[in-house]
Amino acid sequence: LRLKLEKLFNGYPLRLRAASRTDSGVHARGQLVSVQPKDASTFPQKMPFHGNLPKIAFALNRMLPADVRVKHAFCVAPTFHA
Repeated sequence: LRLKLEKLFNGYPLRLRAASRTDSGVHARGQLVSVQPKDASTFPQKMPFHGNLPKIAFALNRMLPADVRVKHAFCVAPTFHA
């Protein structure tokens, strides 16, 4: 997921945090992931898909394997992490 997100954002390194872990063989339904740039000072204010969160989810789903889906993408406070 991180590699696909970084591809969408022109290679800028991102930090992902997942809400919980799953054991081997367990499905991660409803998994929450927060995404932040690794270095916010170098992350451009205007990026592809800027402000268009449904397009980000759509583009990611086209890149991800069929068993990994992004159902929603939304903005949260900078202090939020999954």
